Amino acid sequence: MSIFKKRTKFEEFWEWFSEHEEFIRNNLEQNTDEVASLVTEKIKTIHPNIYFEIPFLVTNDKRDFIISADGDYDVFDEVIDLCDIAPTYTHWNIIPFRPRTYQEDQTIDMDGITLSYEDIYFQYDLTDLPIDVNVYIRGYDGKDNRFIHAYFILLDTLIGEFDAVTVIGETSVHTLTEEDIPNLIPIKK
Repeated sequence: MSIFKKRTKFEEFWEWFSEHEEFIRNNLEQNTDEVASLVTEKIKTIHPNIYFEIPFLVTNDKRDFIISADGDYDVFDEVIDLCDIAPTYTHWNIIPFRPRTYQEDQTIDMDGITLSYEDIYFQYDLTDLPIDVNVYIRGYDGKDNRFIHAYFILLDTLIGEFDAVTVIGETSVHTLTEEDIPNLIPIKK
C-alpha cells in the first residue's frame, strides 16, 4: 500500500495549469494557436469532449477561462468536478460552461456562413420541462449542419450553455421563410 495519494486527473490538470498560467496569459494574443494547442492537449486528458475558451477581454487584470462540455450533457459532471476543485488565481476567473453574454447583436461567422439573432425564430411547447422547440433559421437548407452548430452557439450566448442543455429539450430545426415569421417568436425576445 502506498503512502502517497494518487492525484486525480482534475488535480493534475490544475497543477499543470498553475505551472503554465503565466505563459498562457502572456502569450495568448501573440501566439493564439500555440496556446490553444497546448491547453487543448492537456484538457483533452480529462475528457475528449471538454473544451475551453479564453476571451481576449481582460477585466481588472483577470481573464476568463471558460470550461465547456460543448452542449454534451454526458460531460457536465466532468466540467463541474473540474471547476469545483480549481484553485483561486490572481489573473483568472474559472467559469464552468459558456455563460450568457447579453450582447445586443451577435453574429457567428463559421466556415463560410454567417448567422445572427435576426436569422433565428422559434415556437415552443411549454407543457413541461425541458421545453421542446421548433427553430426556424434563415438560409438553412435542411442539410447544412453548420447552421445548426451556429444556432447552438448563439443560443449559448443568450441563455448560457447550462440552461441551453438543461432547460431546452428536443430541438427541431427548419428552414425559415418570410411567410413563417408572423407566426414565430424572434430568438432574442
